[in-house]
Amino acid sequence: MILVLLPFIVILAALVVVIVLIRSEARRLDDGRHLDQARRRAADFYTWKEPDEPDVAPEIEELMVATAENLGVYGKWIQPRRGRDQFRQLQELDDTVYAHAFRVLAKWHPEWYRLCILTLKLGNEAALGTLPSSLRTRDSTDLAIVYINSEHPRLIEHGRRWLERRGYRIYDDRAKYGEPSRWGTF
Repeated sequence: MILVLLPFIVILAALVVVIVLIRSEARRLDDGRHLDQARRRAADFYTWKEPDEPDVAPEIEELMVATAENLGVYGKWIQPRRGRDQFRQLQELDDTVYAHAFRVLAKWHPEWYRLCILTLKLGNEAALGTLPSSLRTRDSTDLAIVYINSEHPRLIEHGRRWLERRGYRIYDDRAKYGEPSRWGTF
């Protein structure tokens, strides 16, 4: 009898282990533990920056990076109260100051992807030219999908053309990926 049940018990135990591992990995993606690693990478930021690249005011850089680090994988806040406060401070910045900082940080900073999502959510028109160039230089399918769902005509067209040139088919699956990031809204 036990020999008959043994394979089923082993399979059930393996399945439980796999489910636990998958759930813990999913929690790790959005629980903020990635922030320490991102901060370590960001500490090296100025060592890979080109010498002629203009500097960003440290307080603006810190606010932008901290806000971007507080965004989860799909653009939701990890810490909502802190995120809303940071977002409000960024909205109060002069558009051209923000656009300049974004141009520099999106080009070199390890958190470039989340900075792009943050800029999209801010709806900063002055930074709009940098968003498509980020897609060209980074070659990110995920970023192209974010642009297609952004509700901004220029970003939609740019993301669509980028994906079509690479042979991707475009379809809508919000049940799988959740609500997308929208231009100028959170």
